[in-house]
Amino acid sequence: MKTDSNKRPHSEQDFKSRHLVHEELPQAHEDSLIRVLHKIIRIGVKILAFLMVLVIIWGDINILYVPYQQLVSAPFLLLEVSDIFCLIAAFMVVLIAIEIFVNIRFYLGTDVFPLQLVIAQP
Repeated sequence: MKTDSNKRPHSEQDFKSRHLVHEELPQAHEDSLIRVLHKIIRIGVKILAFLMVLVIIWGDINILYVPYQQLVSAPFLLLEVSDIFCLIAAFMVVLIAIEIFVNIRFYLGTDVFPLQLVIAQP
């Protein structure tokens, strides 16, 4: 038992009961078919997370290579406005991919109600 500043005892169970607990794809289900299907979906989500990491790495390489290629070609060290817009778009794609990866990670590793994940991510 822990006590707070008001000297009221509270346990971890009380703390957990104040939060909505929700497991999207429970690994322990009474129906064996549902258990297997949940496991398959979890594997698919892990594959998507791995592919999202590859997209992030590919986007990072693209962000480095394309401006380099534009800067070393004639006219030397000059970027046009369209090149800058393409660079900003590439940055945005990588940032969106990172956000999607974080959401996939939260989806796999949390028991918080999904609405709480969307509204307030730690």
